Amino acid sequence: MTERSIRITFLDVLEMTLFALILNLNALKIVTGINENGLVVGVFAAFAAVVVLNKIRTDGLNFRFDSTLLLVLAIFVMTAVISMVFTGANGIVALIKFLAGIVIAYLASQMRWTNRMGGLKISVATSLLYSVFLIVRYSWIYATYTSGSTGTSNYLVVTLPVGLGLSLALVLLTMTKTSPLEKVLYISAVVVQTIALMQYPARGNLIFPLVLTAVLLVYKNWNKPKFLFLSLLLIAVLSVGLFWITTELGNSYLQYRMTRMFESQDQEQRIPLYGYYLGYIFDHMNYLLGQGFKNSADVLVQGGFHENYPHNFLLEIIGEMGFVGIALLAVVGYKIIKGEYNQIKYFRELDIDDRKKQEGWFFAANAGLLFYLMTYFKSYSIYDGYQLFIFIAFMIHSDMAFDDIYLEQEQEEE
Repeated sequence: MTERSIRITFLDVLEMTLFALILNLNALKIVTGINENGLVVGVFAAFAAVVVLNKIRTDGLNFRFDSTLLLVLAIFVMTAVISMVFTGANGIVALIKFLAGIVIAYLASQMRWTNRMGGLKISVATSLLYSVFLIVRYSWIYATYTSGSTGTSNYLVVTLPVGLGLSLALVLLTMTKTSPLEKVLYISAVVVQTIALMQYPARGNLIFPLVLTAVLLVYKNWNKPKFLFLSLLLIAVLSVGLFWITTELGNSYLQYRMTRMFESQDQEQRIPLYGYYLGYIFDHMNYLLGQGFKNSADVLVQGGFHENYPHNFLLEIIGEMGFVGIALLAVVGYKIIKGEYNQIKYFRELDIDDRKKQEGWFFAANAGLLFYLMTYFKSYSIYDGYQLFIFIAFMIHSDMAFDDIYLEQEQEEE
């Protein structure tokens, strides 16, 4: 049992690969042209089956649940269904996707930590290949998916996997012990992904990786002030250089969006949208009972905004689900903080050599969490947030990763 639990098998490789594909589903959709719903169902089902089989092989049916979070989620779902009955909202598909995303996130959290880490590395390589595709097929992709003519996608959806890949590559390159081959992979990914992103107007996918890298650098090197200062200075210089290159050579709309941050903040489209929706929440006391599941579109149309959701997951949940949504956010937030605390406590107890071996998982998981938190705070609907849910689940079930690491340490000592 112990020997099998750490040996890499075909099932492990398949699990890691499917996990990487889930994180890059947008890329898979763009490259293959497969219908999104069919693609999601197929990959989700395959991943679920492989995780369950691998779990049975290595750990029996020892699946762990957080009873408090499960209860709050059940109340949330029941409230959503009741609200749709009373308001007549058509949110069944969104609710099913929301629940499927939670199930997939939970299953991902049951993977061994070595498979999670391997999946993230495969995800970087997948994103690198996808970035090459975006560069080579730029004209076709821009005309087909980002011009708005087909309504099937937009530049945010097209570039989301690249933003995650860039975040992971930057963090793993600068903050973890890597082999020469991994260094080549990460450096190549950073360069190619940056070039790819400059062709599209997805500003956040360029900015967020630099921001989260700076945040994690501060955490890692807070007791090394000189090194920390030089590291942050280098990031600042690179950021200024990237800004200049982008405004000179990047996509014309990206150039406009970059300069707009400093020259005309009043033109930022999200600011009036947030202001209106937040005001509506307080004016109608939606923080108590909410507007109803998937009813934010009606509110935004009344305010003259042609949006289906408020592009901020906090406002979306609170505005639609009221105090039930607030309770869910509070419980999840507490669980994330607790998971982070446990991870920090664990790594501080390790000696330097062991910490260098295992800190890759810590920083990669936090890079993914920070990237998706920033992304969903600004752009996406929470009901499509399976990628965010995955990294939240990693934090909540962080104790599982520690158990696996301890098991491997015991084996090495034997």
